[in-house]
Amino acid sequence: MVNMQRKKADQNSMRIFIFLVLAVLSCSGYLQYRWFSDAARAEIDKTRRGIELTVSRTALREFQRYETMIKSLGPQERAEKSSADEIRRSLERAWLVYGPEGSLGGFIKGVAYGENDLTGELYLYDPSAKIWKKQASDLFTVLPPPVREELEQGTVHFFIPREGSFSDTPVLIIPDGTEGSTLYFAAVDTEAFFQTYVKPAVESAYPEYLFEWDPVSQDQEQDAGGIQNPARPYEGRENFHPLRSLFGLNNSKPPITVKIPSFVLYSGTIGRNNEGTGPDTLFRMRSDLPEVDRQDKRMFAEVLISSPSGSVYGTVERSLALNWLLGMLLLAGIGTAFIFTILRSYSLRELRHREREFVASVTHELRTPVTVIQSAADNMQSGIISADRIMKYGQLIQSHTRRLGVMIEEILRYAHLEGRGPQEPVLVSMDLHQFFRDLQAGFDHPAGAKKISISWDYSALPGRACVNPEGLRLILENLITNSFRHAYSTEEGGMIRVLARISPPHTLLFIVEDDGRGISRREQKRIFEPFFRDVISYEQQEPGSGLGLFLSEKEARRMNGTLRVESPYERINGEKARGCRFVLRIPYLKADENSCRGREE
Repeated sequence: MVNMQRKKADQNSMRIFIFLVLAVLSCSGYLQYRWFSDAARAEIDKTRRGIELTVSRTALREFQRYETMIKSLGPQERAEKSSADEIRRSLERAWLVYGPEGSLGGFIKGVAYGENDLTGELYLYDPSAKIWKKQASDLFTVLPPPVREELEQGTVHFFIPREGSFSDTPVLIIPDGTEGSTLYFAAVDTEAFFQTYVKPAVESAYPEYLFEWDPVSQDQEQDAGGIQNPARPYEGRENFHPLRSLFGLNNSKPPITVKIPSFVLYSGTIGRNNEGTGPDTLFRMRSDLPEVDRQDKRMFAEVLISSPSGSVYGTVERSLALNWLLGMLLLAGIGTAFIFTILRSYSLRELRHREREFVASVTHELRTPVTVIQSAADNMQSGIISADRIMKYGQLIQSHTRRLGVMIEEILRYAHLEGRGPQEPVLVSMDLHQFFRDLQAGFDHPAGAKKISISWDYSALPGRACVNPEGLRLILENLITNSFRHAYSTEEGGMIRVLARISPPHTLLFIVEDDGRGISRREQKRIFEPFFRDVISYEQQEPGSGLGLFLSEKEARRMNGTLRVESPYERINGEKARGCRFVLRIPYLKADENSCRGREE
C-alpha cells in the first residue's frame, strides 16, 4: 500500500510538472503571437505609409515640370514691360512645345494675355488660325483681391475662375513687367498631363503592383468628412494569421488607396524678391489658397494599389509568419525537451524503484529454497532422517533446486536480452504432442499441492512442426506458473485451461486461461514491462520476480509471434470470465529439411 501511494504521488508530481510546462508554453506562445500581431500591424502600416509617400512624392515631382514651362514664358524676369509682339512670340513658343500637339504636349490647352487692370480686354490665341483674338472678359474682375495683390508682387498663381473666358478651367496666371502690369494666362490641361506624365511615373515606381485608377466622379456621395473613398484603406486593424500568410492564403486585405491631386497648387515669385530661392523652393505647394475649393472633385484622383499575389503586404506578412513559426517551433522544442526530461526522470526513478524491489524480491525468493535445501542437507548429514524419509527429502531438495534454477535462468535471460538483444531462434523439428506430455508431467505435482486442476487440450496440433523448443517451453511455463501464483489462493483452488491448436493457414495458437482474480485494464498496459507486479502482488507479498511475462513477450517476438492478455475475457458460450487469458501466436512451419535448421527431437 505504501508503495502504491508513493507511486501515485510520483505520478501526480509528474503530471503537475508537465501541466506547468504546458501552461508556461501556452502563455509564451500567446504572448509571442500578440507580439508578432502588433509587429505585423506596425510593419504593414509602415509599408502602407511608405507606398503612399512614394506615390505622392512621385506625383509631385512630375508636377514640377510646369516650372520649366513657366520659365520659358519669359521675358517676365525683366523689370521693364514687354511689348505685345514679345508677349505673343513667347506664348506661341510655349504653345508649340507644351500645347496638345507640341513636342512635349499635355501641359496646356489654351494661352492668353491681358493688362492687369479693369478694362477687361483679353487676347486669346487661336492655334488653328494662328491669330490672336481680342475679346472682352471679366476674368480680371473675378480675381479675389488677395490674388491681385500677389500678382502685383510677381507671384505665379493658380486659379479656377467660376465665370468668364476660362470658366471652371484651371488657369496658371504668370505676371510680367513692372508690378505685374501684364498677365499671361495658361489654361492647364490637367487630365492630359495626369495621363501622360503622372500615371506612368507612379506606376513605374512599383512595377510589381497593379494600379487601378479611379478618379472621383461628380455624382459620388459626400459625407461630413469630405469625399467618400470607394475602397477602405488598410488601417492595421485586421488580425494577423501567420499560417494563412505563410502559405499565401491571406488575400482578404483590401488594396492600398492613395488620394493624389490631379494638379498641384504651386506659388512662386519670378524675377523679384527671390534671393536664395532654388528650384526646390521656387514653387511650393499652396495649401492656404482661399479661392480654391478643397472638395473640388476635379482636382483629385484615387488609385487602388494591389498585388498580383493577392496582398500588397504579402512579403512582410510571410516574413513575420516565418519568424513566428520558427519561434513557435523553438518553444515547442524547448517544451518537448522539458517534458521528455520529466518523463525520463520519472521513468528512471520508477525503474530504479522496480530494480530495488526486484533485488528485495529475488533475495527473498532465493533465501527460501536455499534455506530449505540447507536444512534438508543438515538433517541428512546429521543422520536424524530415517531411511523411509530420504526419498521425500530428495524430492524436496529437487523441487527447490528447480525453483532456484528457474529464477537464476530468468535473471540470466534478462541480462542477456538487455546486453546483447534478441538473437535468431534455432528451429527444431519437434514432436508437439510429446512436448506437451512432458510439460504436463512437470505440473502435475505442484497442481495437486495447490488444489488446482489443469485442463490440457492439444489434440488439434499437428504431429510435428519446426519450433524453438526452449522458447516455447519458457513462454508456456511462465504463463502456467503465473496462473498458479496469482490467479487463486491456496485455500480455494481453481481451474487452469491450456489449449493448443493450429490456426489456418500458418499459425500455431496457444491459450492459457483461468477464472482467477484477473487484472485491471490500467495494469494490462504495463504487464509486459520488466519488474512489474500488480497491486495485489505487492500487498500480499506473492512470490515472483516480475520478469516472467517480460521474458515471455520478448521470446514471442523473437519467434516472430505475438503474446497478448485479455482480462476479463469472453468464453466460447459468450459469457464473460473475470480471470486472465493469455494468447500466444507463432508461425507454423512444417517439419521438413528446408524449414528446420536444427536437429530432430
